[in-house]
Amino acid sequence: MAVKTLAAAGFDMRNLSVVGKGYHSEEKVVGFYNIGDRIKFWGSRGAFWGGFWGLFSAVCFSQRPCRDRC
Repeated sequence: MAVKTLAAAGFDMRNLSVVGKGYHSEEKVVGFYNIGDRIKFWGSRGAFWGGFWGLFSAVCFSQRPCRDRC
């Protein structure tokens, strides 16, 4: 019902994500997950994992195999 109300009010439905559990013929919205929520959630985690893999790859690629002095 809320989704139909938003659509009738002229809300851009392309900016709406509906998350639910199970399948029902009724329209009961459990929660919303939009682009702002994605940025908040993945922003800090993306910086962490990007830094981690950057350090990991730097360590891996800076180690040369020992050829002459081993």
